[in-house]
Amino acid sequence: MSSCPKRIATFLMAFLMLFTVGCASQGDVDNYEVTEALMGDIDIEQLSSNRFTQLEPDGTKPLPNYPLEGYELACENDALALYLNEEYASIRVLNKATGYVWGALENEDPENLNNTWGSFAQSIVSISYIDQTGALKQIGAGHKDAKCKYKIKKDSILCSVDFGRKIDIKLEAKITLYEDRISFSLEDSSIEETGEYFVSAVYFVPFFGSTQGDQADGYLFVPDGSGALLRYRRPSKFLKPFASRVFGIDHAIDSLSEINDLDSNRPIDFLKPENTVTMPVFGLTHGVNNQAVFGYVKQGKPYAYINATPAGISTDYNWTTAYFVYRQVYSQPTSKNGAGVPVVQKNANTVNPVMDIYFLSGEKANYSGMAKTYASILKEEGALKNNMSEDAPNIALDFIAADIEKGLLSNRTTDVTGLEYIEESVKVLQDKGIANISLAIQGWQKGGLNGYQKSEIYKSTVYGGFDLLSSLQSLLKDKQGSLLLYSDPLRARSVQINSRRDAGITLSQSTITKPAVDNRKFLGDLWYVKAEPAMEFLTRQSELIAEQGLGVSLDGGNLLYGEYIIDNFTSRQEVLDMLSSTVKGIAGDKGMTLYNPNEYLLSYTSVYRNAPVSGNQELYETDSVPFLQLVLSGNMTLVAPYANESFYSKIDLLKCIEYNVHPSFILTEEKNINLSKTTLADRSSTRFTDWKATIEATYSYINDLLDKVEGKEMLSHKRLNQLVFKITYENGTIYVNYGEEAFTEGTVTVDGESAVFVSQ
Repeated sequence: MSSCPKRIATFLMAFLMLFTVGCASQGDVDNYEVTEALMGDIDIEQLSSNRFTQLEPDGTKPLPNYPLEGYELACENDALALYLNEEYASIRVLNKATGYVWGALENEDPENLNNTWGSFAQSIVSISYIDQTGALKQIGAGHKDAKCKYKIKKDSILCSVDFGRKIDIKLEAKITLYEDRISFSLEDSSIEETGEYFVSAVYFVPFFGSTQGDQADGYLFVPDGSGALLRYRRPSKFLKPFASRVFGIDHAIDSLSEINDLDSNRPIDFLKPENTVTMPVFGLTHGVNNQAVFGYVKQGKPYAYINATPAGISTDYNWTTAYFVYRQVYSQPTSKNGAGVPVVQKNANTVNPVMDIYFLSGEKANYSGMAKTYASILKEEGALKNNMSEDAPNIALDFIAADIEKGLLSNRTTDVTGLEYIEESVKVLQDKGIANISLAIQGWQKGGLNGYQKSEIYKSTVYGGFDLLSSLQSLLKDKQGSLLLYSDPLRARSVQINSRRDAGITLSQSTITKPAVDNRKFLGDLWYVKAEPAMEFLTRQSELIAEQGLGVSLDGGNLLYGEYIIDNFTSRQEVLDMLSSTVKGIAGDKGMTLYNPNEYLLSYTSVYRNAPVSGNQELYETDSVPFLQLVLSGNMTLVAPYANESFYSKIDLLKCIEYNVHPSFILTEEKNINLSKTTLADRSSTRFTDWKATIEATYSYINDLLDKVEGKEMLSHKRLNQLVFKITYENGTIYVNYGEEAFTEGTVTVDGESAVFVSQ
C-alpha cells in the first residue's frame, strides 16, 4: 500500500493526463487516436509476450500423417468415417470434406513411448487408478494386459474393457458418430472394481491429434483466462503441464491435495489470483488455417479437468484433452500442526462423462473458429442467449461505502465513501458527457465490505434506509445508468461468520479456509461459506433489494465446491444446480451483473464483470487470445478488470478495444493512507479525485469506438503484422495499431497508436 497519497496525485497529474479523442471521417471509417499525453509510450516489447496473440508461421511444415493401414471401417455418414484397430483399441477419423485423417499416434507402436504410455496415449479409453496407499498408475485399453470386446453398430462402437487380473477393473466406453463430431461416453454403472485398485480418472483418446515437438505448425488451445495457446515447439523441460479443473478447484477437497500451488512457491497476498477454467473446452490445430479439432465436455463438467501438455513433459508429444475425476487422494489431518496421512476418497463421484470432438477445417481451423463453434453449441443448448439491453453500461464504477477497521480494543465500522460524495462524483462525470454508468456499491451493509454478517438480511444500508439511495438511482437512470448493490455470499472473513455453523466442510471434516500467507495481515484468512444457507440468504436479500427497485451485482460466479459433512453430503453437481437455480431466480428474464461467471451462469448474465484479457502467462503458453470475447460478444456486455489496478496504460486501453471490453474502476472518497488499518490496505490507489481525469479520458476513447459494435458478435480475431490486429464483427471491422507509424490496408489507414472502425 502506498504511504504517500501526494506522491500518487503528483504522478497522476504528470503522467495520467487527460487525453483527447480525434475523429477523422474517412468514408465509412471512423478513426480514434490516443494522443501522446496519455500515460507514456507503448512498450512494444509487450507485444512479443504471451499477453498477446502472436503471428502465424508460414505454414510450410508438413501436416501429421495418421495412416489407415491396420484399421477397419466401423461406421460412417456423409461427413465422417470412423475406423477401428481392435488390437490397439485405437481409432482413426476421416473428414470426408477434406480427406484428412485424424488419429492419436502416427505409429501405433512408437519407439519413443513404452507400452504403458503408448496404450494410454491412443486407446479409446484409458484410466488412472490408485490403491489404498494413494499410489497412482495409468493404463490404456490397448495395453497388452488388457482385453477388449467390441459391439459395432451403424453409428457407434461399444468397447468393453477388462484391464486384467492385476488391476481387476472393468468398464464400457462408447463412441457415437454424428455429422459434425464424434462423442465419447461412459456410464458409471459399467465400472467394476473387484480388487485392491480403484478408478481415479478416465480419459478418452488423450493423444488424439497429438504432434511431436515442432515437427508441425499449430498449437494447443486451452480456456485459460480469455484463452491461451501453446504453439508447437521443441521439447522443453517444463515443470508441469496445464491441468486446471473445470469451474475452479473444489475447495472442500482440492485444497487438501494440491500442495504445489502458487502459495507454496511465493506469497499470494500481493499477486493477481490465477484464472479459473470457466468453460469446459480445449482444442488443437494442424497447420495454419488448415485442420483443427475442438473438444467440448458435454457431461460430467464439475469433475472434469482440462489438460494440455507441451512436448518435453514426460513425452516428446504435444497433446490436450479433458479427463474426469472419480476419486482423489487427500490429506487426512492427524495432528493440530497440520500433519496428516494420505487417504483415498471413499465414494466415487457420479460423473457419467460425455466428451464431444468437432472437426474444423480451412478458415474455421483456428481459435476463432473454435469459439464460434462453442457459441453455437451453447445457444443450441440454451446456455447462452442475448441479454444485451438498450441501457447496456459503457463504464462500471464500484464505490466502497464502508469497511471494518482494526481498533485498539475492538474493531469498528469506518466510513470509506459518503453517499453525497458518490452523487457528486456521478454528476461530475455526467457533466463530462459520461452516460450509461453501471455503479455498484460495495460494503453497503452495516459492518462494511468485510465486516457485515453473512447470515443476516439487511433492511437498510450504512447510510440509512434504502430510500436514501433514490436520489442517486434517479441521477444514474437519467443517463441510462443503473445502481447495484454488491454481494459476495460465498466468501467471508472470520468476523463475518460463525465458523462452526456457517463454514463449509471439507472431506477431512475440517472447515474450508484459506489462511493468509502473511499472518500479520488484518483479517487475512478467507473462509468459504456453506452453499445452501448462503444461497438462501442471497435469495432473501436480493428479493428485498429488488423491492426497492435496485439490482444486485454478484461476485463469486466462478466458485464451486461441495459440502462433505458425513451425514449431510452435497455433491459438487448438486451445489452447481443450487447456484444455477438461485441466480436464475434473481436474474429473471433480463439477466444480471456477475463477476467471472462459470458456463452454467452465462444464460443469466447481462454484464460480465472482470472479464480476463490474457491467460495466466505460464511459461509454456505462447499467446493470449480473446476466445471468451469471441464466444460472448454481442450477447452481453463485457467489462475489463479495474483500470486503477495496473490496467490503465495506453497499451491496456488499446487492448480493451481489441478485446471489446469496457473499463471499470474501484473507487473511494478516502485517501488510501487513511485505510491502512482496514482490509483495504492492499489497494494502493482508489481515491476518485486521483482518477477522475483518467476515468473521463478512458471512457471517451473506448466508448466512442466500442459503441460502433455494441450488441454485435465478434466473428474473428487475427494479428496482421508485428503491430496491427484485425477484429471482424457482424457489422464491420476494427483495426488496432499498437505501433507509432500509420498502417494501411487497401483504402483503410490506421494512425499510429490508435484504432479504426470500418463499417461493412
